[in-house]
Amino acid sequence: MLSRTATGSRAMRRHLCLLTIAAALGLATGAHAQSLEDQLKERLLGSRNGDAALSERDAAGGIKEALAQGVDRAVRQLGTPDGFFRDQAVKILVPGKMRKAADTLRKVGAGKHVDAFE
Repeated sequence: MLSRTATGSRAMRRHLCLLTIAAALGLATGAHAQSLEDQLKERLLGSRNGDAALSERDAAGGIKEALAQGVDRAVRQLGTPDGFFRDQAVKILVPGKMRKAADTLRKVGAGKHVDAFE
């Protein structure tokens, strides 16, 4: 059986080894990362030779369109009867302080009213 110090020492060596590997990989890929960054900038912003680029206005327009479509879809989905109640991701639950009262009401047969409140 290993003592605590031997186990701790082994864990420390493992952590040191992983840290050394991570540092070596970080240094080795630094130059490549810079060229990748340049490539991404060139593709998104265009080269200095006047290639077509995605303008800030085009990007903003695309984001606005995506947001508009997302809002429209959410309104259609959640705007139906029981839309919030059926969707567990957006359902608004009874606050914690009122949970005990809601549970008591359900026990005495008033669950329908609690559901209507939720």
